[in-house]
Amino acid sequence: RSISPGLLVPSATLQSFINLTIVFFIPIYDRVLVPVARSFTQKPSGITMLQRIGTGIFLSVLAMVVAALIETKRLHNAQDDLTAPMSVWWLVPQYVLFGAADVFTMAGLQEFFYDQV
Repeated sequence: RSISPGLLVPSATLQSFINLTIVFFIPIYDRVLVPVARSFTQKPSGITMLQRIGTGIFLSVLAMVVAALIETKRLHNAQDDLTAPMSVWWLVPQYVLFGAADVFTMAGLQEFFYDQV
């Protein structure tokens, strides 16, 4: 949980990286990814609802793989030396991937629910 040698971050604050990624990624998704997808697919929504939800699920699986690899590295470091600190920045990529997955999944699900109502 250390950012630098003298600064510890509370564990619960790592969850904020998911929300920050969502806030940062939604405008990119709306202003960049959808128009680019629209130019390729010639569909008004860019990609289908199922493709959005599938992309979100794929990113969630990818985040779990990253989390497993980082946990493996952490356990390997702990076997060698129990006092060897590992920076909190190793945990950030999995939270960023979860935030990006939420953007795709929730956008697709909201569109699906709105369409079904």
